[in-house]
Amino acid sequence: QNGDVDIAFDLLPKDMAELRNDPNVQLFDFVIPWPQFLAMNNRIPPFDNVDVRRAVSHAIPYQTIIDEVMFGFAKPVKSPIAEGMPTSDFSSWKYDGGPAKAKEILDGLGMADFSFDLAVRIGFPTHEQIAVWIQSAMAEAGATVNILKMTEAEYLEKLNSGALQTVIAEFYSWVNDPIYHLYWNFHS
Repeated sequence: QNGDVDIAFDLLPKDMAELRNDPNVQLFDFVIPWPQFLAMNNRIPPFDNVDVRRAVSHAIPYQTIIDEVMFGFAKPVKSPIAEGMPTSDFSSWKYDGGPAKAKEILDGLGMADFSFDLAVRIGFPTHEQIAVWIQSAMAEAGATVNILKMTEAEYLEKLNSGALQTVIAEFYSWVNDPIYHLYWNFHS
């Protein structure tokens, strides 16, 4: 804003929103396949139960996160392949039930009161904010989310060893190729 910077990358969505209407700043907003997501480890209970994963998927306040954390600089990703990549298909999405639907599923499983850990990396403020919104929505569904803030080294060590229940993560597909994207995110 002072004219001291010619180009700035990786600004936080909140800062970009403030710069959006500044006549002295030109903001370039590109649509890229860079999903931010909640990953649930299906080898650690209770996430070894697909219905628990479905319940959590219903509870996530997707539009609130887009509006309040990403300040509109994001779109919903309702497919394993992000919009804009070949084969992206949102037609199978069915997780818009909100915390009420999550509670219904969890109550049906006899899990009215359960808790889980959600790991985020320190230095990723959007991930920390997303975790808080998920924590709030899961509280409405009757679950307790313990947010674990970790250094990058601790997070990656535990993530790579399969020791974390859930994490907020992101994946930038360097190429617009769904096989590349699927391999790194879904190959197991």
